Amino acid sequence: MTRRLALGLLITLLSLFSVGNATADGPRSAAARPFDAIEKAIKAADEPAFKVQWHPDGYAKNLVGGSGNTGASMFRQGSHKKWFPKPDLTKATTLASGDAVIVPCEIWSWERNTAVDAVDVLLVKVKGAYVVLGAGENRAQVDALAERWLKKRPLPPDDK
Repeated sequence: MTRRLALGLLITLLSLFSVGNATADGPRSAAARPFDAIEKAIKAADEPAFKVQWHPDGYAKNLVGGSGNTGASMFRQGSHKKWFPKPDLTKATTLASGDAVIVPCEIWSWERNTAVDAVDVLLVKVKGAYVVLGAGENRAQVDALAERWLKKRPLPPDDK
């Protein structure tokens, strides 16, 4: 096993262990955990550790619409351009008693030490832990994805 893979697995296991208490410390605290892991994974260019923070559908497909992107694209861009989503959990919107959370984020450049863009990130609870389902610059599109998720409708956006 390579060191990078071993480190990715360790980060994943620690992340899963710490998220197990999501209901004890509230949705906002639990929502911070994927962002911490995402930042570390992007900075380390560790795609496996990044990927486990995403729902598989959102990692492979843009579920938000025109203002969104795939998780895979976020990883490529973030690790190449040296930025990550920096959450503002004080402005997070908790939906359906914590089944989903929409978190406004700055796209933070660690080289420039400044925000270079902004997105809203939709976290959904899967097996008791939050994962990213999608992210986009248009809040209405992120809200629509949250509604489709919570109502168990098909996730891809309408082409209209």
